Amino acid sequence: MLFSSQPNPIFLIALFAAFWPIQSAIAQFSSPTVSPPSVSPLPSANNDQIIFVHTVWRHGDRTPVFTFPNDPNKEEMWGQGFGELTTRGMAQQVKLGQFLRKRYVEQKAFLSPQYSAKEIYVISTDTNRTIQSATANLIGMYGTGGARWGIDYPDVPEWPSAFVPIPVHTFEFKKDPVGLTRSFCQRTNELFDLMAQSPEYQQLNESSSTVLAKVSEYAGATISLSNLWLLIEAVDIERTHGLKPPEWAAQIQPQLITINTKLINFNSGLGLKPFLGIDFATEVPKMLGGNFLWQIIERLEKKVECLRKKETEENQSKKNGRAEEQQNTECHWMNPLKYFAYSAHDMTLAALFSTFQFDQVDFDRNAFPGFASCVLVELWRESQSEEFYVKVLYRRDDEDEPMDLTRHIRGCSADGRCFLNTFRQRSLSFKPKPDTETLCRTSLAYRPVVSPPSSAAFSPRALPWASFAVLLTKAATFLNKKTMNFLLIFFSSVLFALFICHSSDAQRQDQIIADLGRLIVENCPPMLCTGLDCAVVTERNGCQLCACPIGSPARGCDPMPFVLWHDLIVNGCPNITVNTRDSAQKVHRWFRRVNRFSNTDQCEPYIFPYCPELDFNLWRSPRTKQECELYCYSAEEQRKRGTGSSRP
Repeated sequence: MLFSSQPNPIFLIALFAAFWPIQSAIAQFSSPTVSPPSVSPLPSANNDQIIFVHTVWRHGDRTPVFTFPNDPNKEEMWGQGFGELTTRGMAQQVKLGQFLRKRYVEQKAFLSPQYSAKEIYVISTDTNRTIQSATANLIGMYGTGGARWGIDYPDVPEWPSAFVPIPVHTFEFKKDPVGLTRSFCQRTNELFDLMAQSPEYQQLNESSSTVLAKVSEYAGATISLSNLWLLIEAVDIERTHGLKPPEWAAQIQPQLITINTKLINFNSGLGLKPFLGIDFATEVPKMLGGNFLWQIIERLEKKVECLRKKETEENQSKKNGRAEEQQNTECHWMNPLKYFAYSAHDMTLAALFSTFQFDQVDFDRNAFPGFASCVLVELWRESQSEEFYVKVLYRRDDEDEPMDLTRHIRGCSADGRCFLNTFRQRSLSFKPKPDTETLCRTSLAYRPVVSPPSSAAFSPRALPWASFAVLLTKAATFLNKKTMNFLLIFFSSVLFALFICHSSDAQRQDQIIADLGRLIVENCPPMLCTGLDCAVVTERNGCQLCACPIGSPARGCDPMPFVLWHDLIVNGCPNITVNTRDSAQKVHRWFRRVNRFSNTDQCEPYIFPYCPELDFNLWRSPRTKQECELYCYSAEEQRKRGTGSSRP
């Protein structure tokens, strides 16, 4: 017998780890798949009903945020200083506001002619130029809209005629999760650090080094790929405002624009091949625009949910012959809300466009969206089927008519409508999971890379486990959740009993389980060990293993099913390398940890031996070949060399 008195809790942990992949498979196969609704012929636009509008615009024209030391046009020449909205920018936003009023008040009769606090909500990033842009925009929408004296504005001679002060809400700069797409997010910073190591970026850096060195000499400051846009923009804005930039800037500007165009593409995830397991075409849009995209989607879905709930309550009231008392829920705010606006930046619009998977940054051109450009996400209700669909329009610069981008969004229908469920499904790959804040704290660099196991790793004893997993997975397709839970508990009990009654190799298994428990207790720091994120190592038959009984992706190893862990330890490792140091044998093509910040793979494939430094710094990774090789030594060897710290 394996246990003489009571079950070992460590064995229960290991057994749970074995069932964890099975449970995940069941969840995957039992989840219902939602098919997109069928698309009927497009009815007359007059028959469909607009339900909600979500807009986002770039601020108006501003002064440069930076200039170079040798620029004759200094900050004092810019009125309010660097980075501030200009009068030209204010006028651009007033004109945009007039365009919005024409579309939603006059043409669609969607918004009230006068400002209604229940109908609109405006938010801005926490910068002067975006807040002022929002104010100017709202003046354009409601400044000439028949504002009511004594209701919308006070009767005092000092008050500007018919001016209605409409609230503009904002976030604290450090907490803005949308407008400032690269601010204070560890994962995004790591992503762009990795991008700088990509072959395409390195090639651009090398090919532009000569011209950037020349520009740095002219400018009196170091100009690199990371800050080149500031110089280009400063020269463009100076020229727009009638200021004369240096002669050298005009001569070299075309070369700089060519370089910057490639950078703009890179910053949207375009023009880069996957590198070290990271697909920039998905990861960049997710980190820069995914949160904003999903705020829009969830807001549209909440509008639909509240509308349907309201209609249900109204129908119930008609049946009962009396008005139903409504609950005090979020729908009390959402039901009358018609227009949600966000005053932001060029990067905000570009990030949103990247999630639409356009071929170019600004839809059909490789440049950031211009001043006062505006994206309109409209929610419509189809008159015949009463299904909800999305239309995405784009008013670029000062154009009078918006472009309809809907059919160009990857995954949407070519008829100009993207049904809400379709819009949601095509956006899933850009959703920050589990949420933006958690994802930002999750390191990009240490995602484990797992290769398919070789057949040598499995013993005949593992086959019943595999068969059992396949059986449960198939059963999950036609059994309900309660039945599956019962079967899981039942078969878990049977297998547990079989393990207890199994006499073959009992002593060896008992020793393995005891060793696992000892390693967890002795090698995991109490301050970090929660039972869920504790990575341990052991060494048997010349084989080092990083075993995560429950699972710890942050530590660089995935949950290892107990049977696999057992076979590797008892039967030895497959593909053991010949040239290894002492007892620090490497496990080939199992779990490997890739150094994503340096272009080296001296330690691929291998398993980290226990190292206290890794426990106390979750995001630690070897940066040099010497450091990488050092981590391939066993824990005992590290202690001999004085590179690790022994534990009491």
